[in-house]
This record gives sequence, structure tokens and C-alpha cells, in this order.
Amino acid sequence: MLREKRTYLSLLVVFILSINSLCAQVSRSGEPVSWNLPEDLTENLNIFSLETVDSNVLLAEDLVETEDKDIPLRFAQKQAVNFDLYNSGRWSNLSNGDRIWLLGIHSDGAKSLSVTFEDFYLPKGAALYLYTPDRSEIIGALTNDNNKSSGVLTTAALSGEDLLIEYYEPYAVRQEGEITIRTISHSYRAVNAQATDFLNSTECMLNTICLQEEGQREVSSSTVLLTVDDGSRWCTGTLVNNANFDGKPYLITSTHNLVGDPDSWLFTFKHSSANCSPSVQSRASYSLSGATLLEVSDENGLALLELSTRPLPNWDVFYAGWDVSGATPQQVYTVHHPKGNIKKFTSHDSAPTQDMWAAMDVWSVENWSSGSTTAGSTGAGFFNQNNRLIGTLLGGDSECGVGGTDHFSLMSEAWTSFEKYLNPFNENISILDGTYFQFGEVNTKVFEDNIAIFPNPAVNSFNIVNGNGEAIEQINVFDLAGRIVFTHTYNGQPINIEMLPVGNYIIQIQLETQSIQTNLVKLN
Repeated sequence: MLREKRTYLSLLVVFILSINSLCAQVSRSGEPVSWNLPEDLTENLNIFSLETVDSNVLLAEDLVETEDKDIPLRFAQKQAVNFDLYNSGRWSNLSNGDRIWLLGIHSDGAKSLSVTFEDFYLPKGAALYLYTPDRSEIIGALTNDNNKSSGVLTTAALSGEDLLIEYYEPYAVRQEGEITIRTISHSYRAVNAQATDFLNSTECMLNTICLQEEGQREVSSSTVLLTVDDGSRWCTGTLVNNANFDGKPYLITSTHNLVGDPDSWLFTFKHSSANCSPSVQSRASYSLSGATLLEVSDENGLALLELSTRPLPNWDVFYAGWDVSGATPQQVYTVHHPKGNIKKFTSHDSAPTQDMWAAMDVWSVENWSSGSTTAGSTGAGFFNQNNRLIGTLLGGDSECGVGGTDHFSLMSEAWTSFEKYLNPFNENISILDGTYFQFGEVNTKVFEDNIAIFPNPAVNSFNIVNGNGEAIEQINVFDLAGRIVFTHTYNGQPINIEMLPVGNYIIQIQLETQSIQTNLVKLN
């Protein structure tokens, strides 16, 4: 049972450090406590060996399963286990009364291993680490900041056949921690690689770092690699903006990707190439664990989720805009993670056709002008020439060097299901631009009413973070003498202040039932 007294934060922030790369699953730094002890706690440790995985059989199954790339690509075999602090592993007591629990896992032939916890609770002061025996890769420290109300948490994968899990518990909180492992995923496909395209059939696709058009580069940073089904399958999703511009981390993907509990999914940003060519995996990617499924439109193949927490400001991710007008685009493109690979760009210089596929109205693209898609691209965002999301990849048979046709959902057809989240105050809009949310720039005075402006100071424009629950009706800008400078009917877009002289101003934010004021500094 989960403890009632817990306080929960949903951020899973864990650094995965290796000699050759830095990959952040979101977390705190630090070394496992055992590494600084004079004795080796791993000596004579019993290692639990998982059942043998026949990768050839699994790969053969995958060939059939992913022919139309309409489901997430399996890359790992998850194995059900029931390991906890008392039925597995070994405790070691330290001289000061603290103690350490160690569990060793081995799986023959694994390219990497990842873990899903189903009852995860760490008291204050405790820490959990996962690392390879040679100490070249580490996740941790996980702390009580990583507790979630569900107790479910999935880690990123660590390379190799062997994994050590270390839990440090101070004497003051002895026996308060709870850790139960429900699955361990044995990867039979490459997950970590220093140089890519490490999973073939992506050679015709453009790395997103090669993009010259600014809007396309921004959109590419909204594309997310989804690891679903307890760390065993890959697919793609898109982080999207909403008309309230409140930075809620909404993500749109295909209903075909709804495999397993979204609270156990892993969401990885910035998984891209550091070079245009040759492909070299970036040294920094960032992941967070868990989401809530908000809305499903089965008839249109679209799903809307809210991530457990916002991506951190220094990740510099983009929240994509959208177009639900239903207008036929002149040109289209998709940004995706083929076979879990680094982020790729695929484009078509002509309009897609409206078609029927799998009993759904879809956009269809025949013979891409550049690139293709493949298994793992499922759920990728489909964007028009104005860099706005209009759908997601449902399936298809396009291949590099072969051609073929891919099919995308129509976001406009699912709008009645999604509008209450993406247009919460029913603004008269069908088109919304994307934005970056640099919440590190939000005015340090965050109002009790959950409204703040950013950036402040500002040069050309400012925006409003509105978590109040009431619609913003009007913005009034005053000088310090109390004279009104201009009035703006708020529509969620950034407010242009280029015309204002340099100086200090008072911003009055008029909500439905209240008025809030704050100061703004205008810079040149």
C-alpha cells in the first residue's frame, strides 16, 4: 500500500552519465554512497538472472507486426518480476546506523536494461541509484522529489547485460522507503549508440539539425520520443501549445500508441544528431516519466495527454502551434523518431489528399518529396507550410528508396474532443502559433492568483502565464503617472510593446471577476 503521508512531486529528473555521453533522464547528481566506502558491497552479491530472450524470434515477429507501422515499435522484451526491499537483494548496515540495499540483475544478450517500479516511495534523505557494474553509466540520485502519487516510475535504459540497483536509507527514516520492481525490459535492439543511424532504413531521412527554415527548427524541438509499455516500445508524439498560453505540457499522439499505462511512459526530448552529416548522437537529451491520458478520439485516431511535469526551462523545448480549420495545406512535413532513432525530417512539396484509411478520414501523402517514415514514427506530428500541427501519423507503407503512401489523422475532426484543453476559454480561433516557455524568465513575483508575465524585463513583447482558471479579458498598460498607455483585448498571443518607450510600466490584467496588477520593465 502507498503511504498516506506522502507528499508527491511528479518530476523524474535523473542524469545518466557515461564516459562518452551525457543523457539526462531528469534528476539530481551525485555518486552512490557505496562507491565511497572502503569495502566493496557488491562482493559475493547474488545476481538475479532473467529468463533467456530469443531476439531472433522477436525480430521475426516485429517484421510482421510493424508492416504498416501502425503500432509502436517493440525494441525490448519486458519481463514481469516482483522484487522489493525484503524479498530480494541484500542489506548492508553502516557503522552510523544507515543502511544500503543492493540488487544485481543479469540478462544474457541484453543490449540494455531498464526498470519499471510500481510502488516507488523514497523518504526524505534516501536515495536510489541504478548503474552498470563498470560504473560507466548511472541514473541517480532519485530522491523523494521523484515520488509520484501512483508510485509508478520507469527509468531510461542502461547499456549492457548487467545492472545494479542501490538504495541508501538513513537511520532516521529506516523502514519508511518502499520499492517494488514490476518489470525489467531486456532490449534486443540497439538503444544507446555513439554514432547513428544505428538502426538502418533511415538513410534517406534528413537530420533536423540540417533544417534551414527557422519555423521548422522550432517545430522539431516539440517532437518527443515516447517509450511506452514499461520501457519496451518506441513511438513519437508532439508537445503542443494551448490558447491560454499557460505552458501546460500537453502532448498529442496517435491512439495506436496507447500501449500500457501512460504513467509508466518515458518522454525524451532533444534526442537528435549533433551534426547534419554524418549523424552523431547529441550528448544531451532529456527525459521525464509519466503522463495522464486526458482525451481519446478513437474515430480519428488521436490521443491527448498531459505530462507529469513541464520540461525544464534549460531544455529549450518548443510547444507547437496547431491549425484545426480543416483547410488543405499547400505543403506538409513530419518530424519523427524512426525506429527510436535520432529525430528526422520528412517533407512533401505538394498538398496531401483527403482519403479514407482504416475506416477513418485521413490526410494521405504518396511518395514523399524527401525522406520517408518507418516503425517508431507512429504518432509523429503532421505540419502544414505554416509550421502548425494538423494531424499525426497513423500508418502507411512508405520506405526509403521505394516510395509508398503514409496516412495521417485530421486534428480538425477531433477538435470537439480536444477544444476544452487546447482552447479552454473558447476563444474564437481555429489557428494558434507555437511558442517557447522559458519559465525561468517568469517574473519572480508569482501571484497568489497563479498569474505571471514573462519575460520581464522585455524588449519587443511579453506573454502571460495564466493558471488561474478564469479567462483573461483585457490587458491595460499604464505609465508610472497612472496614465493609460494602451488597452489590449487578450487572445492568448504575445503582447507587442515595441512601440513603448524604454521605462517602467504597470500591467493590469483583467480577469472575469478580478483585476491583478504587476510591474513591467521595457528595455530597448
